[in-house]
Amino acid sequence: QFDCFGDTIKSGLHFFIKPLQKVSILRRTAMLRLLTIATFFNAMVMAADGSLGLFYIESHLNVRDGDLAGMLFAMGIVGIVLQGFLVQPLEQLLGEIGLLIATFASGSLHNFLYGIARDKKAIYVSLCLSQFTQLNIPILASVASKGVSPTEQGQVQGSLFSVGGLAAAAGPVLMQFVYDHTKDTMGPGTMFFVASLLMAFGTIAVKAMTIDYSSESDSDESSISHVDELEEPLISTSP
Repeated sequence: QFDCFGDTIKSGLHFFIKPLQKVSILRRTAMLRLLTIATFFNAMVMAADGSLGLFYIESHLNVRDGDLAGMLFAMGIVGIVLQGFLVQPLEQLLGEIGLLIATFASGSLHNFLYGIARDKKAIYVSLCLSQFTQLNIPILASVASKGVSPTEQGQVQGSLFSVGGLAAAAGPVLMQFVYDHTKDTMGPGTMFFVASLLMAFGTIAVKAMTIDYSSESDSDESSISHVDELEEPLISTSP
């Protein structure tokens, strides 16, 4: 019975420890660590905007169903134009890091506008800017993949997704806490100022980041040498 209980404990520990070991790949380089910080802040804010933003504008800015439909339509059009036509020219113009900085700065700006908005026009502008902010999601994944070997790209993408999922759960809780404790004193839009500050921290993180190709190149060289070893004949053909 004790052996069975010990095996159960070991299996349980392995169940929890194994994912943590996989996620530890994000600690490998300074680039991945900064990328993880930026991903965490971004996921927190975007989840809070999606869940609490609609509640806020309906409760405090007199936005009705018809207005909301128009806002969602405008967001969709802007999103299609950005994702379908402008993302590649913008990346060529600014580079991946430059575009990341711009999208995080946009996130800080559009949340600040949420907080000071007093009419529907400001909300339209904020929602359209949020579509530009969301360009950072595929760029973060692209930059992360360049810091690891091809065989580790699935692991680093899954690790970032896990960090983003944790942040998406924490973001609305934090913003709801801020809202509950500031709505009657500092104003109901204070939670968006906090979100703007978090995106500003994310902007600083990506600004300090440089793309590190060393892990990828080292792994490629080891893979090539490994292939060369495999291609050497097992039996010498020389007389």
